[in-house]
Amino acid sequence: MCIDYTGLNKHSPKDHFPPPRIDQIVDSTAGCDCLSFLDAYSGYNQIKLKKEDQELTAFITPHGAFCYNVMTFGLKNAGATYQRCMQACLGEQIGRNIEVYIDDIVVKTKHAATLIDDLRETFDNLDKYKIKLNPKKCFFGVPGGQKRPKNQSARKNPEKSRKFYFTGRLTEPKGQARRRPRPPHNRPARPEGWERGGEKKKKKKKKKKKKKKKKKKKKKKKKKKKKKKKKKKKKKKKKKKKKKKKKKKKKKKKKKKKKKKKKKKKKKKKKKKKKKKKKKKKKKKKKKKKKKKKKKKKKKKKKKKKKKKKKKKKKKKKKKKKKKKKKKKKKKKKKEEEEEEEEEEEEEEEEEEEEEEEEEEEEEEEEEEEEEEEEEEEEEEEEEEEEEEVIIMIMNLKKLQAPPCRGTQFCSGTCRDGECPEAISTAILTAIAVPMMRRE
Repeated sequence: MCIDYTGLNKHSPKDHFPPPRIDQIVDSTAGCDCLSFLDAYSGYNQIKLKKEDQELTAFITPHGAFCYNVMTFGLKNAGATYQRCMQACLGEQIGRNIEVYIDDIVVKTKHAATLIDDLRETFDNLDKYKIKLNPKKCFFGVPGGQKRPKNQSARKNPEKSRKFYFTGRLTEPKGQARRRPRPPHNRPARPEGWERGGEKKKKKKKKKKKKKKKKKKKKKKKKKKKKKKKKKKKKKKKKKKKKKKKKKKKKKKKKKKKKKKKKKKKKKKKKKKKKKKKKKKKKKKKKKKKKKKKKKKKKKKKKKKKKKKKKKKKKKKKKKKKKKKKKKKKKKKKKEEEEEEEEEEEEEEEEEEEEEEEEEEEEEEEEEEEEEEEEEEEEEEEEEEEEEEVIIMIMNLKKLQAPPCRGTQFCSGTCRDGECPEAISTAILTAIAVPMMRRE
């Protein structure tokens, strides 16, 4: 299946990888005993495409849109890429015992004994790169030919040229082929120099020549007309340009004249204004001089007044300064006295605080000593009470006598001379435990 990729081929750059020359391949096989011809099975489809480029090969069918995973036929650079691939895979053998032209491989063996070795080497390389072959188009052990002479490009082969030998006479075509009907015998005689179809051809040629001449004349006329029109247009354009230039010049002249008039008017106005200004300035100067004289007089009077005022102010200021100095001195003295009093008070307060702290510490120490003495006294009293109790217990034990055996539950039957040891032990326990319980 082949798809028209003209749109894609327009936008894809050309791969200028050169294919090998067929005549060189044919010459390289000369002098070999055996030749083997191998053909790749749908060669272009054995090269995989990138996932990024697969979408570019999309095509539409009645069952939906599809795209190729492998290189297809119809692409611009398919042949160049396949040739590069084959030369990269079989590069070690090319020129030695192999020649490759796109998907066709020729295994050339100089001696028939090495045919199997050459084929094994090629099949190993093809299997290494996973290149598949078409067995129907493969031929092995074909006998080779001789090398062509260098200076002889073509020569006669009489054995093959016999088939095309011309006998010098024509034969009627076989089958139901139509022959041209002969003219009737009762036809009038032909004029001298008459040839079949000659005059007609001449007339046709003449007509053609006339037509050509007419066409040429028409073309020339058209060209001349066009040239004339162009010239007229150019002349008109030139005239228009000249007119425009003249108009522009006239306008410029008018503008210049107007400008000159305006300038003259402006100059006159300026002169008048200057004269007026000069007169005004003179008047102003006179007025200013008068004003200045008046101002000077006023200033002198003011200065005198100011001097008097300043003197008075200075005197007042001096008095005020003296008063202020006295006040400041008094204030400083008061402040110093107050500060001294405050310092004395602070020192007294600090001394009182220290005395209070010392008294508090002494009181705390006395309280601690009293507590310790009380604790010691309590401990001594407890020890005395315990000693008294122990003494009482010992006295009770001395007075204690074993009661007679009464055959109670405590009796174990080991009584001697009327004394029961178990009864004695119960009596001792009661004598010790009862005072202990009371104490607690």
